[in-house]
Amino acid sequence: MKRHLFRKRQKGAAAVEFAILSGLLLVFMAGTVEFGFLWLESHYIANAAREGARVAAKSPDPTARPTIAQDTVEDYLGGLFLFKDKIDDAGFLQFDYQEPTLKDTDGSALVDPSTGDPISDMSLAQVTITIDTSQVWEPILWPLLEAMPFFPGNDYPDDYMTSITQNASFVIEN
Repeated sequence: MKRHLFRKRQKGAAAVEFAILSGLLLVFMAGTVEFGFLWLESHYIANAAREGARVAAKSPDPTARPTIAQDTVEDYLGGLFLFKDKIDDAGFLQFDYQEPTLKDTDGSALVDPSTGDPISDMSLAQVTITIDTSQVWEPILWPLLEAMPFFPGNDYPDDYMTSITQNASFVIEN
């Protein structure tokens, strides 16, 4: 008789447990999808910066290198499904091209190991790009984290995790 009463009391427990745990599972799944998109975007952006720097470093015309690098970056990103329709949007892509001189880690000029002479004419084609990822994927998890009671006082800025910056450098071939 006692077993029968115990089973009646436990009848709705599984439904309640499922309701609580399914919400938590949904948050974890949304976080995984959001992280996956940001990770994928980060790799695409890094590859675009690397490709732009590589093409600029191979260009024989020093005045055309910034334009060539930017066109390469835009062509690369424009061919990807995430960025295809966003390249021409204002503020989506910020591009920076520089040609710094190659230095050692301590800031001194590099030395040719065979002769001991300083190497001062090696320049880099350095491309830095920043993509406004909020135009591709608007983060949904940050407002949810702010609403959680166990994250008190953590006010994330509105632009938190909405842009990705990558840079790449290649030695310019003479």
